[in-house]
Amino acid sequence: MFHIVEFLETQEVEVVPALWVADDTCQWPAHYKHDDLIKAIRNEEQPEHIWDAFSVQILYRAANYKTARLKLPQAETHTDLQTAEEEEEDVLPKKKRKRLSSA
Repeated sequence: MFHIVEFLETQEVEVVPALWVADDTCQWPAHYKHDDLIKAIRNEEQPEHIWDAFSVQILYRAANYKTARLKLPQAETHTDLQTAEEEEEDVLPKKKRKRLSSA
């Protein structure tokens, strides 16, 4: 699972593995180079004790990295992250009508 988080101090928005976030704090490998950072995020690397900790706000939760990345532009502009399609899924499904047999 992945989160889109806003780092409260810098107001930057990023996709991070859910296991990096606990109690509104995100562990962040500040010493990683860009390519290593992307690899660590995609592979949901286990946080190390030397990583920096930052206060964050979770903006969106996604089941996978690809979905989170697709939602990132909306999160950066703080628009509604829930699409109309997702809103429809929240509504209970309609019951199917039974066909009347003509006998």
